[in-house]
This record gives sequence, C-alpha cells and structure tokens, in this order.
Amino acid sequence: MDAITTDDPEIIREILIKQDGIFASRPKTVVAIHLAYGCSGVALAPLGSHWKRMIRICMEHLLSTKRLELFANHRVDEANHRKSVNLREVLGTFSMNTVTKMLLGKHYFGAELARLEEAMEFMNITQELFWFLGLIYLGYYRPILEMD
Repeated sequence: MDAITTDDPEIIREILIKQDGIFASRPKTVVAIHLAYGCSGVALAPLGSHWKRMIRICMEHLLSTKRLELFANHRVDEANHRKSVNLREVLGTFSMNTVTKMLLGKHYFGAELARLEEAMEFMNITQELFWFLGLIYLGYYRPILEMD
C-alpha cells in the first residue's frame, strides 16, 4: 500500500476535490473482507456503484429527516440522563445508544441496568472489530505471506 502526504493546498485541493473519485475508495483489507462480508457494507465498500447504492439506502431509511425526527425524543431523553461526567464517555454512550436504537431497536446504556452485561458484550465486540480493522497485514508487503 502506498501513502501520499502533503501540506500543499493545491495538491490537497486536487486530491479532495478534483480527483476525489480516485482517492476516496477504501482498501480491501483481509480483516475487512472476513469480518465485513467481503467489504460489502457501507463503511468499508470500495467507491463505486454498490457504495453509492448503500449510501442512498442509508440516507433514505436511516438518516432521512423523518427518521431523525422520529428519534428526536430519544436523543432528548438520552441527553436528560446525563449530569456532569467525562465528555468522551458521554458522547460515546450517547452516540452508541442512538445508533443501536436506530439499527437494533435497543437502548444499551443508561437507566436500564438489566442490559448492562449485554451492553458490555456489544461494546467489547465493537472494540475488538475496530482493533482488527486497524491491524497491519504483512501479506500486503510480502506477497509470499498472503493468505487466500
């Protein structure tokens, strides 16, 4: 894998605006292929027609104005559960509860301590997934080590 670094505003403009289609794609890593259904999900799919279709579906069904308004009370309720605490923890919990409520129909953190074990298991799985996604695979650098 090659990397390009620059601090030149003209080159940055070229990469982010004029050539964004070339530079916007995501690499197909071994972990992403095995854990994310062959990189078919919206977060890890390579730029192309499939990714555009996934974004359209997300915008129409998950992030539409109607859908966001539907969960407005949930966001207010989630915000009302908070006192003065660690901001990173609050934002993480707030985001996790909002996303999981929209996607899975469950509110994992907060007043409902009965789900604490399930919530911690979900958080551990999520953290492990992101840890795996960040691993460096030596097969990218030494083709002889590449696994099929």
